[in-house]
Amino acid sequence: MTFKQKALKGLVILVVVLGVSMFFSRTIQTITTPKVQKISASRGKLEEKIPFTAQVDFLEGEAITIDNAAGLGAVAEKVTAKSGYSVKEGDLLLTFKATEYDSKMKPLKEEYMKGVRETTERIAKSIRIRQHSEHNDAYNDMIHTADAYFEKRFDTLTMAVEMGYDIDEDIDTWGTPPTEETENKKTTTVKKKPDEAGPEDLAPSPKPVVYPDTEKYPGLKEKMQETYKAYLEYIKAKTFLNAVYRSAAGVKRVGDGTFDYIKERDGLIEKLFKKEDEIIELEKQRASIMEIRAPRDGFLTKFEIKTGDSYDGVKPLYYISQEGDTPMLKCDITSTKKTIKKGMKVSVEGVKGELNIDEIRVDADSKKYAYIKLSEKHISQLGGLASIMNSQIPVQIIYKADKTTTLIPASAVRTDTDGSTYVFTIERSWGGLLSNASETVKKMSVKVIEKSDKLVALEDDLSYQDIADNEDRTIKDGQQVMEYVD
Repeated sequence: MTFKQKALKGLVILVVVLGVSMFFSRTIQTITTPKVQKISASRGKLEEKIPFTAQVDFLEGEAITIDNAAGLGAVAEKVTAKSGYSVKEGDLLLTFKATEYDSKMKPLKEEYMKGVRETTERIAKSIRIRQHSEHNDAYNDMIHTADAYFEKRFDTLTMAVEMGYDIDEDIDTWGTPPTEETENKKTTTVKKKPDEAGPEDLAPSPKPVVYPDTEKYPGLKEKMQETYKAYLEYIKAKTFLNAVYRSAAGVKRVGDGTFDYIKERDGLIEKLFKKEDEIIELEKQRASIMEIRAPRDGFLTKFEIKTGDSYDGVKPLYYISQEGDTPMLKCDITSTKKTIKKGMKVSVEGVKGELNIDEIRVDADSKKYAYIKLSEKHISQLGGLASIMNSQIPVQIIYKADKTTTLIPASAVRTDTDGSTYVFTIERSWGGLLSNASETVKKMSVKVIEKSDKLVALEDDLSYQDIADNEDRTIKDGQQVMEYVD
C-alpha cells in the first residue's frame, strides 16, 4: 500500500469517526435539551363559556284572593293545577266544598219560613181592609230614601277622614241640584199656592260648593256628588209625604187604622225580601267557589294549595302572572370576576340555539343576577315549566371582551416569584460549518388584561414572535431548547 493510499484510508477513517462522533453528540444533545412547542399569538376579543346554574324566576304577579270563600269553611276538593302551570282563561284550577254551607243555610230558611207564616197570618186577619194606598207608598219612599242617603253620607264622611280631607259636614256644599246652571248659583224658588206646591219647590237653596282636589283625593268628589243626589231624593220624598199630610199633593190620605196595617204588612214583607236576599246571596256565594277558574291567560307563579287544605278567603289563594310577563331564568353571577352584560349570549342545557341575557340587576339579597327570558318554545324544550320550577338548570354564559387584544394560550403565560407575569420567546442563532443552528428562550415581561380557562388577553404586542409553550421539563431564561418534532 502506497503512502497515498494510506493517507486516503486514514482520511476516510477520520471522516467516519468524526461523523459518528457528531451523530452521537447530536443524539446526546437531543436527549438532554428541553423540548418546547412553538406557538404564535393572535389578535381578537377574549371569549369564554362560563358555567353557571340557573333557576326559574317570575315576577310575583297578581295575587288572587277568593273573598267569597270567607265563612264557608272552604276545603279544596279537587286540585288540577300547581306552580308553574301555563293556563288559559277559564281553565279549571280547583274545586271547593263549602263545609259550613248547610249550617248557615238552615237557620236562614227557618227564619224565612217563619216570616212567611207571620206575614200570611197578618194579612189573613185584615183581608177585608184595604191592602194598598198611595199614602203608604209615599211613607215607604221617604223611609227608603232616608236609609239610602244616611248610609251614603256615613260612607262619604268615613272616606274623607281616611284620606285626611277636612270636609264641611253641611250637605249643601257637597253638590249642586240639577236645576242650577252653575255650581255656585243659588236656585230661585217660584212660590205657588199651598194646594199647588210640589216637592221641587220646597228643596233648600244650596250654598257655594267646595270640591276637593281630584288628584290629591281621588274619588271623593264623585262620592260627595253621589251622596248629594241621594240627599235630594230624600228631600223630595220627605216633601211629598208632607204634602200628602197637608192634602196638597193630590193624594188622598187614608185612615190611621188602614195606614198602620199597611205599614206593618209592608214591614213584614220587606223583612221577607231581606231574608230572601240573604238566602240567595249565600247560595251565590257557595256557587262562586265550587269551581275556581283562571281569570286570564298566564302562568301560575305561586299555587300551593293541595287537596284537603282549608282556605279562609282572607289570604291570596294563588298568584298569576300579569299580562305580558314571561318566565325567566335567574342566574347568580356574583362570584365571577368577568363583567357580564345585558345582551351576552347564553346556552341553556336542553334548549336549542342560544338565548340572550335580558337584564342584569342586584336583588334584595345583595347578590348580582343575570335574567334570561324563556319563550313557550324554550319552556317546552325544557320539559314544561312545572317540571323545572324547583330545578337547578345548567347554563353557560358566553363572555366576550369589549376590546381586541393579544391572545395566547394560558399555559404559555408564567408567574414570577414577585407575582409579575412573563412569557418565553424563542430566539434562533445560525451555526457555522461544524456547528448546528440553535434556539434559546428569552424571558419577556407581559401585562395580563384578563384571562379565561384556556386563553389570556395581553396588553403587549407579540406579533412575529415565537413563544415557548408546553415544555417537557423546566426551562429558564437563556436556556437552549428544541422544538417538538412530530
